[in-house]
Amino acid sequence: MNLIHVCFKCRTEWEAEGVPTEKDLCPTCFPEFRTFNKISRLSRNIVITEKIDGTNGLIFIDENNNIFAGSRNRWLNEHSDNHGFYHWFADNKEELLKLGKGYHYGEFWGKGIQRGYGLEEKRFSFI
Repeated sequence: MNLIHVCFKCRTEWEAEGVPTEKDLCPTCFPEFRTFNKISRLSRNIVITEKIDGTNGLIFIDENNNIFAGSRNRWLNEHSDNHGFYHWFADNKEELLKLGKGYHYGEFWGKGIQRGYGLEEKRFSFI
C-alpha cells in the first residue's frame, strides 16, 4: 500500500510504499550514486613487508650516466648529507650505476636512523 511521504530536505510529497518517517528523502534529493570500482585480483606472487622507519633516499641517473643522490626534498653532496646516505652513495656509485637511467627511490635505515632495528650498519632498500 502506497502512502504519502514528505521529503525532509525539500518538502516535496510523493507516494511510496512503507511508513513515512521524519528522515525521508525524495528521489531527487539523494546524492549521485557511484558504484564501487572492482578491486583487481592479483595473479602473481607478491611480497608484503613492514613499513621501514628510516629516511628517504633518491638515486638519479641521467642519460649520460651522471649520478646524483638526494633526500626527500633536496640534492645531497659531501657537505650536505642525510644520515650518511651521501657517503654510502659515494662508496657504492659503480654498483648503483647498474640500476640504469631514471629516478630510483628507497629508504635508508639502520644504526642511528630512527628505530635503528638493532643493526650495527645502515642499509638501503628500494621502494
